Amino acid sequence: MLHLELEEKQSFSSLQQVVEDEEQKKKAEKMRREATRELEQRKQNVQRQQEEFKQKTEKLQDMDELVKDIMHQLNEQSSKIVSKKRILEKNIELQLLQTQEESRQAKKLLEDQLEVLRKQLKEESRVHEESEKFLQNRHKELQQQLQQWQKRTKQMLQEKEQQLNSVCCKRTVNLDRLTEMRRKFREMEQVVMEDREEQEKLHQQQAEARAATKLQAWWRGCMVRRGLGSFKKAEEDKKGKKKKEGKRKKKKK
Repeated sequence: MLHLELEEKQSFSSLQQVVEDEEQKKKAEKMRREATRELEQRKQNVQRQQEEFKQKTEKLQDMDELVKDIMHQLNEQSSKIVSKKRILEKNIELQLLQTQEESRQAKKLLEDQLEVLRKQLKEESRVHEESEKFLQNRHKELQQQLQQWQKRTKQMLQEKEQQLNSVCCKRTVNLDRLTEMRRKFREMEQVVMEDREEQEKLHQQQAEARAATKLQAWWRGCMVRRGLGSFKKAEEDKKGKKKKEGKRKKKKK
C-alpha cells in the first residue's frame, strides 16, 4: 500500500510538472503575440512615414507649379514691359532694367529656395531609404526569431505531449496493477476469512466433542454407581454367581 501511495504521489507531481510546462508554453505564446504586435506597430510607423513622404512630395510639386506660375507671370510682365518700351523708350527702358533685375533676383531667390527644397527632399529620401532598409532588416530578424520561437514551441509541445502520454500510460499501468493487487487482496482476505471460519467451526466441534465425551463419562459413572440400565443386570449376575459359589462351598464342607 505504501508503494502504491508513493507511485500515486509521483504521478501527481508529474502532472503538476506538466501543468507548469503548459503555463510556460502559454507565456511563450504570449511573448510571440507581443512580438507580432510590435512588428505590426512598426509596419504602421513605416506606412505613416511613407504617407508623410508622399505629402512632402506633393507639396514640392505644388511649389514647382507655383514657380511655373510665377515664371509665367514674369514672362507676361516681360511682354508687357516690351510693349510699353516701344511706346515709352526711355522710361520703359529704365523700368524694364529695374524689372528685369528684380525678376532675376526673384528668380534667383526662387531657384535658391527650390535648390534648398531639393536638397531637403534628397536628404529626406536618403533618410527614408535608410529607415526603410533598417526596418526591413529588422523585420527579417523578427521573422527569423518568430520562426525559431514557433519551431521551439512546436518541439516543446511535442515533447510535452509525449511526456503526458507517457505519464498517462504509466498511470494506466499503475491503476491496473492497483486493481489487480486489490483483487488479490480481496481474494486473500476472503481465503483468510474462510480459513478463520473453518478453524472456528473446528474449535467449536472439538469443544462440543470434548463436552460430549465428558458428559458421556459422567453419565456412565452415574449409571455404574447406581446400577442403572445395563449395569444393573451385570450386578445381579455377579450377585447370583456369588450365592451359587457359597452354596457349593457349604456342600463341600
